Amino acid sequence: MSKVNYYLKGVPKECFLDKLKKENRKLYSKELLLERPVVLSVAHQGKREIISTGKSIPLRYWDKVAKRIKNLLDTPAVVTKNGEWLDAKKLELEKHLQVAQSEYRPIDKYDLYELVNRGVRTRNEINSLSEVLKLFFINHKTSKGVSLKKNTLKKYTSLINHMTSFQGDNQFIPQRYSTLWVKNFKEFLMFKVRLNDNTVCKYIIALKTFFSHLKLSSIIIPATLSEIKVSETEQIVNILKKDELSILENIELNNSNEKVRDVFLFQCYTGARYSDIYIAKKQDIYSTNGIKVWDYIDEKTGSKIKAPISNRADKILQKYIDLPTPLPRITNQAMNRELKKIAKLAELDRLIKLVSYNDNIKKESTYFLYEKISTHMARKTFISLTLQSGIQERMVRTISNHKDERSFKKYINLDNTHLVAVAEVWNNMGKK
Repeated sequence: MSKVNYYLKGVPKECFLDKLKKENRKLYSKELLLERPVVLSVAHQGKREIISTGKSIPLRYWDKVAKRIKNLLDTPAVVTKNGEWLDAKKLELEKHLQVAQSEYRPIDKYDLYELVNRGVRTRNEINSLSEVLKLFFINHKTSKGVSLKKNTLKKYTSLINHMTSFQGDNQFIPQRYSTLWVKNFKEFLMFKVRLNDNTVCKYIIALKTFFSHLKLSSIIIPATLSEIKVSETEQIVNILKKDELSILENIELNNSNEKVRDVFLFQCYTGARYSDIYIAKKQDIYSTNGIKVWDYIDEKTGSKIKAPISNRADKILQKYIDLPTPLPRITNQAMNRELKKIAKLAELDRLIKLVSYNDNIKKESTYFLYEKISTHMARKTFISLTLQSGIQERMVRTISNHKDERSFKKYINLDNTHLVAVAEVWNNMGKK
């Protein structure tokens, strides 16, 4: 938790002032009207920094409890102006530290000096997309009222980078953002940057959210957002089949590759995102009602998830019980790189298809499974194989944390399992 406060430097002790007030009113009045420097105290990530603000305030107009200027009838205009600056600067610093904390970014004394010494910017003075984005990060909250997650911050940062590239500058000119500008920007993403339709859809939805937030802040954007239509196209979901999973479970590997394989299998057995596997803690895994569970907060959505630990998953945990973490920690990049080598060694060479759309034109490519295997495929494998085993969709969704039914539905029709199951029910209807 970050904390920002102001203090007057060199203020005498209360007992001294009380005595002076009784014994020498003239000297007491002089003490009250003597200007003293205002210093800034910033506590952030367990450290405290003291910085001069360059402002001086008479003790007469200082509220030591509220740590700000008193609102008195006789407060001079210059003191009031300094007080407004201090209030605005405190708010700016608090918001900046909030963003730094959400990004796990340290702030040193030099950063604070720069923040304090630069002028307080008014909305009319903000003239770059980067500055508007910072304000957006500070003020925008999720539907649950919490700050934006790390991956979401990255998405909006990429959006601003694309906007800057499209514009040819970083200037923020609200009047330029018309409906036509948005349509041209969409075409830029599709044909110049060569992003697929789903990625373009993601950025345009983010842009609409960004513009809507600006309008709520009384910044006029001429674009008619309701006229901007985008939709995602359904993708092919590729998974490991049961026999391929079995091959991976039994293949002989060297020590480092065995760790990669085990972490991947644990993900297949739990359905967790790799970002949550990577930061898993031992204290979050415990037994309740005769079953072992993993109780954690989904890093992407902030939702609380309770995933069952099957015997297969627990066997892997026991293998690494001497580690300080439940599993070996391997970067996602290294995982995906080594997984491809392991899958090739295991001869997982089934042909799979990948489909992408650009301007609604379908592009289909064929690859060997080992070429495209990744940590995200483990999550897809868990969902699909669990559904195929007859577990109800709502139960699987509770564990996978899919909020959108549309995004989850694509896992259901991977093969004819559901058709066979329904047919068997009706074939056996009425039989004794």
